[in-house]
Formats: sequence, structure tokens, C-alpha cells
Amino acid sequence: MRQHLLYVVAPSRLEGTSGAIKRLGAVAVEDNAITTTFELDHKLLKGISLRIYLLTDIDGV
Repeated sequence: MRQHLLYVVAPSRLEGTSGAIKRLGAVAVEDNAITTTFELDHKLLKGISLRIYLLTDIDGV
């Protein structure tokens, strides 16, 4: 089962936030021009993956 998380982050924080998510074991996914997207398998809840979207341009929605 896939869960979706959307985070709105300041452009100045995108690199740090992306790095933190990668340290959790997430893999970058190229599927959307508006967001930076990651896929992460949840380590505690087996069978659940998280699709994490980082949005920096709230006006672009």
C-alpha cells in the first residue's frame, strides 16, 4: 500500500530536506515537474511505502 505525503518547503531548505529524506533510504523519483519526489519503504510498517512530495512553489499549484 502506498501513502502520499506532501510537504511545502522554502526553496532555501529544499537541499537540506532532500538530503535528510535520502539519509532515511528514500530514492528520488522523476515523475512530476512541480515537486521533488521520493519513494521510501516504511521500515516499521511492512508492506507500506511512502511517496514524499516536496513542493517549493505554492503559487505553481
